[in-house]
Amino acid sequence: MSRKSCEGLVIKTLSVDAAYEPGKAKWVKLKKDYLESMWDSLDLVPIGAYFGKGRRTAFYGTFLLACYDPDKEEFQTVTKAGTGFSEEVLKEHCQILSSKMIPKPKPYYRHISGKTTPDVWFEPSEKRHP
Repeated sequence: MSRKSCEGLVIKTLSVDAAYEPGKAKWVKLKKDYLESMWDSLDLVPIGAYFGKGRRTAFYGTFLLACYDPDKEEFQTVTKAGTGFSEEVLKEHCQILSSKMIPKPKPYYRHISGKTTPDVWFEPSEKRHP
């Protein structure tokens, strides 16, 4: 994904059902232009994934991303990412991450379980992929 196609970060509330509805204020879009202190990237790792729907059922369609908190020595979930990826990119990530699959989350993962629990969990990896 090129940086030209990156527009910003969409944040939605966890306190209510936050399905997208035009004109409703359940989602907030942040762009670098909006905040002086906002970075142009986030250092996140995939620790889980959700199987795709429709044509994408053969691979992961959405990823659970986390950041590492060195003070608490744990990975804390931040967001799910699943839009903006081509099928080719999703298939590539599925191949790469399948070798990192683990049966359950690590004790040092901080994630609120429930309907956002991923279908599969991964060992965190520092390897960067183009």
